[in-house]
Amino acid sequence: METAKQALPPDYNSRLAVMAEAERANEYLFQVLEIGQYMLQCGGEVSRGEDSIRRMCIAYGAERADVFAITNSIVVTIHAHRFGSLTQTRRVTGQQYDLHRLELLNHLSRRICLERLSPEDAERALDAILAAPQYSFPVQLATYALISSSFSLFFGGTALDALASGVIGVVDVVSEVGANSATAALGVQNVFYFMALIAVNLA
Repeated sequence: METAKQALPPDYNSRLAVMAEAERANEYLFQVLEIGQYMLQCGGEVSRGEDSIRRMCIAYGAERADVFAITNSIVVTIHAHRFGSLTQTRRVTGQQYDLHRLELLNHLSRRICLERLSPEDAERALDAILAAPQYSFPVQLATYALISSSFSLFFGGTALDALASGVIGVVDVVSEVGANSATAALGVQNVFYFMALIAVNLA
């Protein structure tokens, strides 16, 4: 047994410590990306999302955090001497604007920066945000139609123009919420935009 211990490299324990730190850092980074993903899906600005992700990574102990995000993808590389460099990517699919949820996510990111929540606590807080009730689909339809019609009237349109704009607003929310896959979304959008085009021509 003593011989086996002596055969271990002198830096064996330090390597184990680095691996343990890297595993923990990956857990933190995963939760940070979860929050960043939902921020973008709720309609958050890309630059604000990048800044929030970077701040959370620094709060969790990263000495450097390089964040690149576009509307459908996030790439984050963090570095610290105690765990080395780690990179995770996240594909962001589907958007459903929800400024209230976005506000809650921003509040959670600030809590993480101030309190350094554990991955488990951050996950519970995120689950509570995602479980909060959202506006029902009929309410979303009515809101999109009302906003579209109002802008049409504001810019000098007639009542028929407002009606056509309302139809286009409904088309937009249906194609956004009702279609999950890219192929289905394209098909739904083509059908409803064709109907909207007819409505515009009739107006």
